[in-house]
Amino acid sequence: MTEKQSGHSSKKIVYLLGAGATQAEVSLKDDTIRILMRDIRDGILKKIDRDNIVELKEVKNELANEFTDVEHLITLYESTGMPEHEVIAKKLKELFWKEIQERIKKLGDKYQPKLLTALIDIHEILGLNEKLAGLITLNYEDLLEKAVQTVKESIDYSIKINNAHSYIKLGPSAIQTPPVLKLHGSFNWKNEFPITLIDEYKITKPEDVLWIPPGVEKKREKYPFNILWGRAREILDCDVLRVIGCSLSRNDWQLVSLLYTTQQLASHKKEYAIELIDYVDVSKEIRENYSYLSFRIISDIKEVRNFLIKSFSTEYGEDKLSIAIEELLNNPKTNIFDTWLRAKGEDLKSRDIPLTTPTMIFENYFNEVS
Repeated sequence: MTEKQSGHSSKKIVYLLGAGATQAEVSLKDDTIRILMRDIRDGILKKIDRDNIVELKEVKNELANEFTDVEHLITLYESTGMPEHEVIAKKLKELFWKEIQERIKKLGDKYQPKLLTALIDIHEILGLNEKLAGLITLNYEDLLEKAVQTVKESIDYSIKINNAHSYIKLGPSAIQTPPVLKLHGSFNWKNEFPITLIDEYKITKPEDVLWIPPGVEKKREKYPFNILWGRAREILDCDVLRVIGCSLSRNDWQLVSLLYTTQQLASHKKEYAIELIDYVDVSKEIRENYSYLSFRIISDIKEVRNFLIKSFSTEYGEDKLSIAIEELLNNPKTNIFDTWLRAKGEDLKSRDIPLTTPTMIFENYFNEVS
């Protein structure tokens, strides 16, 4: 969509996707597939017992504590400089990789992401007045690439990559393709120069994957991560950053620093808005932890609030209505990503803006339940 077609100046939109976005996606197909950090930790524990992994026996009790942060634990063992501790850290990273791989593989190679594809396609709607300027992801799997390719024909990783993948296409497209920036690397990037894009199942060892494994100190100064983080800084010259399923925990300090630099310290323009597409309590905690950043939580987003008001009885007073909305947006059974997308669609529909796109993906998605 061009500004001329819409009749208005389009807002530049960037998305930041965390593990919660992938979880929302896979939950639509199979809610038993869990890929959040606590689930990965539990899977690692089971593998230690099942495979009798001697090197990790001494950390088993630490992992069993529900408050243990796997990334912190890996960083602590790496930082001692002792060979036996480096072995533990390396083994934990290997199990982390295996856990995610095994869980994502349950979706099957032919799985087509629903929410992510609808997210890309909504930006093809004339009258939305939003320009998709870029996609930043902290995830390692390729669901986002599948979604982008379905709508945009090919992928732009913003770095040079040799393509040996069976279904992901790189290169120029007749359609303007937003950059996909995988800040922590990808399970289908082979660790060589130039990087080769390859089917994930063909890579059998974690050291052959170009990724930044768990650890508080995520190394981003080397190629290609230095380029990816620099490119992320550039595309954050935007109007709105939507953060979907990313808790911005203490392990994401470099990312928080990037947001502060681009939102608060940029002198050439006004700060961009950060919309948190996540559970209300998670969003409130983020806002409290980083009071020097400006956030808008999901219950404050006009389209979402208007959408949910229609779900409740008009007998609710304003106070009770706000409580009911927050309870719904904190319910683990609520798919926040899906709810937000449907709210966007309902807002367009209420303004008599056709949901039509060349692929009809968003309109078909919206009409499934609406």
